[in-house]
Amino acid sequence: MNLLSIQQHQIGDRAKRVLASFLSAAVLFSYAIIEAPSAHSVAIGSGSCASNSSTSSVVVALSGGNCFVAVYATGANTWTPPAGVSTVDFLLIAGGGAGGSGAWGGGGGAGELVSRTSYAVTSGIAVSFSIGSGGTPGTASLDPAVNRSNNGGNSWVGSASGVVANGGGAGASYAYNSGVAAYGTGSNGGSGGGGTEDVSVRNGGSSTASSGANRNGYGNAGGKGGPSASTQSGGGGGGAGGAGGDAGTARGGNGGIGLILFSSWLSAISSGMSVVSGWQSATTSGYITGGGGGGTTTTAGTGGAGGGGAGGSNSTSFNGYSAVANTGSGGGGCGYGGSSKTGGTGGSGLLIIRYSSDSTAPSFSNSTTFSFSENSTTSSNAATITVNESSTVSINSGNDSALFTVVASDSVTARIRFLSSPNFESPADVGSNNGYELSIRATDAAGNFANQSITISVTNVNEAPTISTNGSGETHAVTQAENLTSVITYAATDVDAGSSLSFSISGTDAADFAINSSSGVLAFASSPDFEAPADSDTNNTYVVVITVSDGALSDTQTLTVTITNANESATVSAPTVSGTINKGISTTITVTLNASGKVRFFLGGKRISNCLARSTTGSYPNFSATCSWKPPVTGRQSLTASITPTDISFSAATSASTAVWVNKRASSR
Repeated sequence: MNLLSIQQHQIGDRAKRVLASFLSAAVLFSYAIIEAPSAHSVAIGSGSCASNSSTSSVVVALSGGNCFVAVYATGANTWTPPAGVSTVDFLLIAGGGAGGSGAWGGGGGAGELVSRTSYAVTSGIAVSFSIGSGGTPGTASLDPAVNRSNNGGNSWVGSASGVVANGGGAGASYAYNSGVAAYGTGSNGGSGGGGTEDVSVRNGGSSTASSGANRNGYGNAGGKGGPSASTQSGGGGGGAGGAGGDAGTARGGNGGIGLILFSSWLSAISSGMSVVSGWQSATTSGYITGGGGGGTTTTAGTGGAGGGGAGGSNSTSFNGYSAVANTGSGGGGCGYGGSSKTGGTGGSGLLIIRYSSDSTAPSFSNSTTFSFSENSTTSSNAATITVNESSTVSINSGNDSALFTVVASDSVTARIRFLSSPNFESPADVGSNNGYELSIRATDAAGNFANQSITISVTNVNEAPTISTNGSGETHAVTQAENLTSVITYAATDVDAGSSLSFSISGTDAADFAINSSSGVLAFASSPDFEAPADSDTNNTYVVVITVSDGALSDTQTLTVTITNANESATVSAPTVSGTINKGISTTITVTLNASGKVRFFLGGKRISNCLARSTTGSYPNFSATCSWKPPVTGRQSLTASITPTDISFSAATSASTAVWVNKRASSR
């Protein structure tokens, strides 16, 4: 059919064009609704492949020691990595482009397939992503102003500017002799769309796929349309694995072949993807993201392996065939057959996430029996537990489990400690035989766990002296006001007759104390100052360990002394002004203080308007405050300042006055 006969079949009715535009807008609106993100989170998968997603439109599979999560819902959603997962690999496929409409349309290009490795994630923190929809075909019209088809939607992970797979380019719609190069050329995209017939411009679209660090993008160009009116054919859309074929006379270009590099991924999820019509058969050979075939009169272009839609022809369907959903493949271009037709819809995109599955429980490498001397402190380790991988160690059960606690040392080591110091002469174990039994559990990040039963035997030792002060406890705490040196007098007993006991101190803040070795009187070496704490972490909490010894054995008590604030008076220095003071010229008034707060400045007993509440700067006991003052009059003036302390333990104070002389302004304004 020549151009004149085709033009006789064009739809010139303006009302039909308006209706077609409305329907196209409605389709786009419906896709916008589909792509709205879900607000809820659902559990997906099970066992070592259990995780959460905001959509239930997923397939979860375990294959080759890896978990696969395939999301086939278009639009924005999230996936939350399970415990122990810090990196993932994924395949990200964009939506395929639609086939060209009107007549002899080019095949749609496949969406870009992006392979990303070692993508960093955080367990329990949702990863955002969006899966692009397939491109929709243009209006069934020979008017290139309204018949152009649409590219596939982009897919992304992280954000729209993160890891992005570009949507496939649409196939060119009928545009013979339109004079507009863009009309006859397939659109650029992940893979380019095929061109349509034209005597001049009929090229396929270019691929916009790109690669980079830990990322490979796959896409190819579309094929050319027929070179003259007699060819009546469109080029094939590019596939992720190969370029679209060029059109010939009455023969549409074949869609570019899809990509086969990730057939094992497709095989892993294939069983679950039965929920998507045609997906299993389209990918059974291991290909995905094929290009759409070009439309023609006689021999339509075949869809590229991996889900590409075939082109339309007079001997089959005049309309182009749609690509298989969730393959990212291109739709087929339309034929003609005496009236305008539409191209096939592009296939929607897909996201497949792969991460390592951990189903192996930790194993213990420590002994199952331990010895522990009686009267040892609760900070001593009764048993050391070691495992072969990063785990959380807990006390699971056992006859005497309530008598112990677990202290983690590092990710593979834990210490078992008594909650109360054991006494050989008065055993607390269930059997009263000084053999303490408990079960230990090690749980790895994936939730796998192993149990181990251990026995801790308490052994007899010579008795040490005992500090009797403060109920003989291992720790004690006292609170006293600042500026007082005396703390407490320690006493001790020893069951061994004739022992000579001596007191000493150690610990974090021992240097701040002194103790009489014979009387046990403990005092601060110098008076403590609440505003200038001298303890190691400067929080007015002094920790000292008191030891009593008989020369061979000893007992200790950790004492925490908390110093409280006492009421004190704030001080404010007389104001100072640097340099010569001139009327109408700003100068700075400064005072120094021993407390923080708000400072007011006064001139001749009257408040200086811009210095009514100046904040102090500095740290205890050296604070200062300033006022920018522009003297309004000349002659002798009196400056004072007062403070309202922030710390209520300091009382308000007023400075002595400072007399200053204000000179006349040296120059005119």
